Amino acid sequence: MDQKYTLISSDGESIEVVEEVLLESRTLSDLVEGCGGVEPIPLPQVDAETARLVFVFCELKHKKAFFVREKTTRSVTVEQDDPELSGRLLYKRLYAANFLEVATLCGALCSYVALRFIKGKTPEQIRNLLLHQKL
Repeated sequence: MDQKYTLISSDGESIEVVEEVLLESRTLSDLVEGCGGVEPIPLPQVDAETARLVFVFCELKHKKAFFVREKTTRSVTVEQDDPELSGRLLYKRLYAANFLEVATLCGALCSYVALRFIKGKTPEQIRNLLLHQKL
């Protein structure tokens, strides 16, 4: 039976994650290995909804349910149910992936940003987009 860890999100919800999936996050992997698995593990900067999405991604990655190529020019599917992520959702997911150090998800989200928001635009258009978009 796989060991499960309880995580507490920034909005106070408990999330149970099996060890193999948890270890896909470098932050949590280091915490579990260094501290012997303090329970529950607080996630002060990640809300429950975003954490669940990150761990769904980690579970798929652990099961090798999708293929991610390094240095690809094609977008990796970041969220199958929501292909047109809003700026706020995209920011929350990228922030959580960075905080939890899930490198593959960070790379996929950055590719998505580059292909959706930056590709084919002039520097002035990019500047206006980044400065005026409400996150």
